[in-house]
Amino acid sequence: MKRKYTTRRITLLITLCLLFTSLCISSVAGESGKDIIYVIPMESSIEKGLSVYLKRALDDAVQQGASVVVIEMNTLGGSVDAALEIGRDLRSYQIPIITYVTGTATSAGAYIALNTPMIAMSPGSSIGAAEPRIITGQETDPKYVAFWRSEMEAAADAFGRDPQIAAAMADRSIAIDGIIKEGEILSLSAQRATEMGISDGVFANRNLMLEHYGYEGVTIHSEITIAERLARFITQPYAIPILLTIAFVGIAIEFLVPGFGLPGLVGISALLLFFFGHIVAGFAGYEVLILFVIGVILLSIEFFAPGFGIFGISGVGAIIAAIIIAAHDTTLGITSLFIAFAITIVISVILVRFFGYRGVWNKIILSETQQNESGYIAHQNSNQLLGQTGLAVTPLRPAGTMEIGDTRIDVISQGSFIDRGKTVKIVKIEGTRVIVREIQD
Repeated sequence: MKRKYTTRRITLLITLCLLFTSLCISSVAGESGKDIIYVIPMESSIEKGLSVYLKRALDDAVQQGASVVVIEMNTLGGSVDAALEIGRDLRSYQIPIITYVTGTATSAGAYIALNTPMIAMSPGSSIGAAEPRIITGQETDPKYVAFWRSEMEAAADAFGRDPQIAAAMADRSIAIDGIIKEGEILSLSAQRATEMGISDGVFANRNLMLEHYGYEGVTIHSEITIAERLARFITQPYAIPILLTIAFVGIAIEFLVPGFGLPGLVGISALLLFFFGHIVAGFAGYEVLILFVIGVILLSIEFFAPGFGIFGISGVGAIIAAIIIAAHDTTLGITSLFIAFAITIVISVILVRFFGYRGVWNKIILSETQQNESGYIAHQNSNQLLGQTGLAVTPLRPAGTMEIGDTRIDVISQGSFIDRGKTVKIVKIEGTRVIVREIQD
């Protein structure tokens, strides 16, 4: 009886919780018929990571039943490719979208704003200056300028704005009487943008802006996740060469300085962060991570079982290919790799030349000059050596030197590393390669 009473109490409690939750949801979603206003912040640089986040936020706004989406913009621009993708995404949604410029809507930001049906601005804000620039500093191809200008014109025309004004923001060859001279790029203050029909008005805050458009209700703020925030930082054009430099320098120091420690861990972590950020941002799938792992495996094979370098070359090639494929821009990927390699080489030379560090290279590369006067012999008639035993006079990691009587022979250990002073036996001869294994005492 007591058990049945307890079960009823639990059932009643669960029912009350569900009822309370549904009441809360209904009060947020539609109390007194109020609107749901979904606010998305758009700050800092425009890049692919932002594109992925914005699409997720817009999908969430639709699922929440939002009446309107407000994009609060303050950006100096960024990637044209990312802006074009964001523009296409914005035009594909049926939900009303307002761009509220709280600071600047420059370059790619201006293009994104023009792709929304409503633009509002705060006092002191500006929009325009959308001339395309190349990251390397070279002069932009006139064909590309013409393409970008046409995209700006199309975005403005789609929502009833003057396409000539938009064109003058992107192309300095455009002149408009009383507005802009040839050779200048158009950028408009909030008041001027309103006068020219680019903006719908200047509003001191979001509430006044929403009141102008006839919206009032509950506000939901979109939150960027930690993974999205990290991906946005990692995929910034300035962050990629820094991250790759940290990775390569850390790994190089680990190879040059004895022992496995912090530099190697930092280097590997930087590489993994690079791939993580680009996968989350949507630049690449997990295939680049698989390609990277294959490269590491090939390098490991070359390290532990040296051959003719084919595994090492293939491994380096796989890692470089994975990095270039993961990057959203091939030119940026190659440039970042060049910068990282150059800095790594300089630091490696300094460590070797001034500090004498060679680390693992001393274990896999013979640095001694081997002369007959010192007891070394070449491998002529080396088949006669098969089965003979001697002492390892250098560590075999895996290449090194053994001594039989007064004769020194270049050898390679079979499988594992062998310490100096151990007894070894010649078990196989392949051309000029003399292979030995350790003989347990």
